[in-house]
Amino acid sequence: MNPRIQRIELAKLHGYKVFREYKSGEAFINLTHNGDEKLYHQWRWDRYPELTDFETLLPDYLHDLNVMHELELTLDFKQRDKYFTILALYVDGVGTCPGMATAAQRAEAFLKVMNKWEN
Repeated sequence: MNPRIQRIELAKLHGYKVFREYKSGEAFINLTHNGDEKLYHQWRWDRYPELTDFETLLPDYLHDLNVMHELELTLDFKQRDKYFTILALYVDGVGTCPGMATAAQRAEAFLKVMNKWEN
């Protein structure tokens, strides 16, 4: 799964919503996070067809341990157990400290637990 898709999928799981809207014949992209109007952004679709500009506003899940911790807090007990088992395997096997996992490893494990990981 490429890093761009990982970031978008994690953002969706984190509460970000991206949608297209049409006004006066022009297409816009909107980005909101948990309904927070302060994080509302809009772009003309014809100027940014690749969506690269909206991606710069998303958290850097693959490199930021703090934002991955925010996502970890959303897991229930059963999900957390599976998540930490996956992390332990990435770090050095079951029984090791998953706290040593990188943000990218945590992102992959989180997506796997949420059944969003694609090989």
